[in-house]
Amino acid sequence: MRLAVRHALLPLALLQIVMPTLPGWVDWASPIGGNGASGPARAPESPPGVFFAIWGVIFPTYLLFALIAWREDTTLTRRLALPLAITGALGALWMLVEQIIPLSAINYPVLLCLAAASFWSAARFDQMRGLGGSPQKFIADLCTGLYAGWMTAATAIATTSVVRTFLGLGETDAVWPMLTVALVVAGGLALIAFHRITRSAWYVAALAWALTGIVINNWFLVGQHVPAVATAVFGLLLLRHRFRLEPNSMGRTS
Repeated sequence: MRLAVRHALLPLALLQIVMPTLPGWVDWASPIGGNGASGPARAPESPPGVFFAIWGVIFPTYLLFALIAWREDTTLTRRLALPLAITGALGALWMLVEQIIPLSAINYPVLLCLAAASFWSAARFDQMRGLGGSPQKFIADLCTGLYAGWMTAATAIATTSVVRTFLGLGETDAVWPMLTVALVVAGGLALIAFHRITRSAWYVAALAWALTGIVINNWFLVGQHVPAVATAVFGLLLLRHRFRLEPNSMGRTS
């Protein structure tokens, strides 16, 4: 069973890398994010498309760890195999549904499960953080930290999308309420992660990258300078809180 799970990581890694190319192979799939508005018509809480290039770092690091897990039967690979396998499977499923039925109600619970799985992976690795260092552990930290950090932002953005759809709001409607929802969700998940899940600097980097994208989106693309400043202040306060935590003060998770 353990061998099967470890070996499942490699095909799941390749599936996640290939899945976004689906629209190039079939005419019934649309690019992820292809229906989004541009310029001033964009939602204020959505980072510009270039910021989603972080997947170009997450997927290769997942692939590297999958290759390690394929070859090595260690405590590290055994501990991370199951949560990362679930994360990879849900990530591929989320991309598939998003390309077939964009912005559907089905995708939100899949995304929530994906975020939970990524948090589980990060927590599993964090329990092993003080047990010595190695290149394998660096890759594991990079993969789990970036995945969980970016899924924190993705959950916040998806939540506002669901709220907009439920209330019949356009992307430029209710700027402050929707931005507030996004920041509250991202901030709440980040505080849970800081205190209960992971001490990874890569988690912080991914979250900071997403918040920077929201600031740039508001300032340069949407033309909403006050929300941009508010987001920047919120992000700085969140990071200040994270870096003021004692290194060993985080609660333990299972």
